[in-house]
Amino acid sequence: MKGSIPAYGKFFCSQNCMAKYEQKKGLTPPLRRRFKTLIYAVVVVLLVALVAVLQLTDTMVVFMGVFFVIVAILKMLDWKGFSMAFGMYDIVAVKSKAYAYVYPVLELAIGIAFLLSYQIVTAAVILFIIMVVGTIGVARNLMSKSPVKCACFGTLIKIPLTKFTLFEDITMAVMSLMILFF
Repeated sequence: MKGSIPAYGKFFCSQNCMAKYEQKKGLTPPLRRRFKTLIYAVVVVLLVALVAVLQLTDTMVVFMGVFFVIVAILKMLDWKGFSMAFGMYDIVAVKSKAYAYVYPVLELAIGIAFLLSYQIVTAAVILFIIMVVGTIGVARNLMSKSPVKCACFGTLIKIPLTKFTLFEDITMAVMSLMILFF
C-alpha cells in the first residue's frame, strides 16, 4: 500500500507505521535528531558562558573544588563497584586496578586543594592529565559502541557512558587549562 507521508525514501500510510519502521530499523526521526543537536548546542553554549562567568568572577576554582569533593565521595560510597566500572573504559584503569582504587582519592585531593587554594597549579596539572586520559578512554569506548555504565558519579547513580561524559571530561580538562593560563 502506498502512503502519503514521505520519509527515508519511502511513503508511509500513517505516523504509526513510520514509527514502527523506525523502531524496527533502529532509526531516529529527522526532527528528533535536529532537536537533539539543538539541545546539545544550547547546553554547550550555556556551559561555556557559565565557565567564562565563573573564571571572570574567580569562583571557578571553588566550583571545581566542590564538584570534585562531591564526586569523589560518591565514588567512595561503593569503592569496589566504582573501580570495577571505571576499569571497563579508562585506559589506565584497564591495565592498573590500583589506579582505579586511587582515582577517587586523587579527585578528593584535587577538590580539597582547590577549596583551600593550596597548590592550585599542581592540582590543575594533575587534573588536566587525568581528564585527558579519561577523555581518551571514554572516546574509545564510545567509538566501539559497547554499552558501559559511567562511573563518573560512582556506581550508586546508574547512568550510561555517553557523549555527555566525553563533554564533561573535555570541559574539566579545559577548565584546568584555564586555571593554569588565565
